[in-house]
Amino acid sequence: CGVFEVSIDNPIEAGKHDFVTYGQDGGGFIVRGNYFHDNISRGIRLLSSNGVVVGNRIERTWYDPGLTVSLQLQWLEGSVSSNIIIRDNVFVDCNRALISKVIGHVLPLATISIFIDPPLGQDQLLPGRVISNISIENNTIVRPRAAAILVANARDVRITDNRIVQPAYLEAESAGELLGIDG
Repeated sequence: CGVFEVSIDNPIEAGKHDFVTYGQDGGGFIVRGNYFHDNISRGIRLLSSNGVVVGNRIERTWYDPGLTVSLQLQWLEGSVSSNIIIRDNVFVDCNRALISKVIGHVLPLATISIFIDPPLGQDQLLPGRVISNISIENNTIVRPRAAAILVANARDVRITDNRIVQPAYLEAESAGELLGIDG
């Protein structure tokens, strides 16, 4: 039935919102030279560590950012990310729907978003800074819907030499209607 019992040999200090994983998470990845486009969700979702995202082009994502570094608590997906370089990528018209709440939980509004994705029913980002050592450098972000870069739940993040072209350029095409707001 897909259920495992795990025994550990040492106690683990854990608090509210802590996440324990066994470390088999696809670490050491390289995402290079790809073209992700016209996607209803995000362009790239990172749930791992020790990787590089370089030289990609991400265009026209609909409900989600162009790239997320996140921990998915609702679905228990991924591990806590660290040691990631996001460099020399181009993001164009990402997060076009600009929806901040869908099916009862928060979605980030920035083109590049670093955060813990809260469980369903949560209407705000969770506390804590568990994601670490992220470098966002020399990227081009064209027409972000809201913020170009969001950093939450992270420490030791370096953001350098990124270009933002036509910030907050497009108006939301469906966010108001989906959230019960008229024009």
